[in-house]
Amino acid sequence: MSDTVPIFLESTSSNRAYKNKVDEILDLVISDQSTELCIIGFVDNSLMPKLEQCANRTKIICKEEKKLPRAVQEAQKRLLDFGAEIRELTDFHARLILFNNQIIIGSGDLQALSLNGNRADASIWTDNDSVVEDAKTFFNQHWLKSTPVGETKLLFTDFSEYDIGPFKDEAWNTHLESGTLDIVPQSDLGGKPTEKCLKITSIQDSQTWASFQFRDSIKIRLKYKMRQQEFNEKGLGSGFHVLYTPKPEQVRIKENMAIWMGIRYKSLQWNEGDYPNAYEEICSIEPRKWYNVELIVDCESDTFNVKVNGKGYSGNFRHSIDSVNTIRTNGWNHQPKWSTYFDRVELYKIK
Repeated sequence: MSDTVPIFLESTSSNRAYKNKVDEILDLVISDQSTELCIIGFVDNSLMPKLEQCANRTKIICKEEKKLPRAVQEAQKRLLDFGAEIRELTDFHARLILFNNQIIIGSGDLQALSLNGNRADASIWTDNDSVVEDAKTFFNQHWLKSTPVGETKLLFTDFSEYDIGPFKDEAWNTHLESGTLDIVPQSDLGGKPTEKCLKITSIQDSQTWASFQFRDSIKIRLKYKMRQQEFNEKGLGSGFHVLYTPKPEQVRIKENMAIWMGIRYKSLQWNEGDYPNAYEEICSIEPRKWYNVELIVDCESDTFNVKVNGKGYSGNFRHSIDSVNTIRTNGWNHQPKWSTYFDRVELYKIK
């Protein structure tokens, strides 16, 4: 544990200790390109020349406001353009700057009022290991609860919150034909005993899936984690389709499907036309490995972009549709038994 004495940082018109320490930390972030900068609070253009240099390694959480000051709106747009991740959360008043093993926590923002104005702010700097670790935990917990700026959260399902056994949730529609939809402990997969996930198993000559319907959207972002513990001889597994469903019972209409995505022959694939000859491979899938999938769907251009563990791909809609309102895990019919595990399904409407 560090023995460095914490430092009180005053921010007044006669004492700019807070701004000086912030400048010092930003210089360290810029020089060490392997590190990440985490900020809670509002940012304006005051430190933009430095923040732009490390924006692609910066995460910011701010309080959700109906109307932000123009300087904050401009700064958010610039930082987003340079690769920063910015999220917002209701009823959130914390302020901190976290870098590597250092933290500033107090009342100051990265705005002119705190950095150069007449407002009095007070903060503490420390590199105490225990404090820094607790702050990291606090930041990460609230990051997961927050919503990306410019997006509206439609769904967040953390399967660890459910009881072990059959998956039941009023928000999700489930379809079972001999298969199963179960909440299982991730300790069975080498994970922590407290963590759980959704296991979808389909039996031959049946289809089993889970679907979620939301308000009509032209552009969405879908994120989820998936895993195949093992493959059958055809290397099958589930992914998520994106479609438009006129009525709940019409979730299988092919003509209303924008994106078909699933695992076949041990690779994640998408289908842009009629079965069976229009499959395109996104990436190979290894057993016993979690994959983070992020899918952006744009009905204006009939295209999608997908990242799998950070690597990007793009494709075209299977059918041109004006909007989407349903996501569904895919089912394989007339195929040998297969299982897929899912965790942390997030869905956002992009404004």
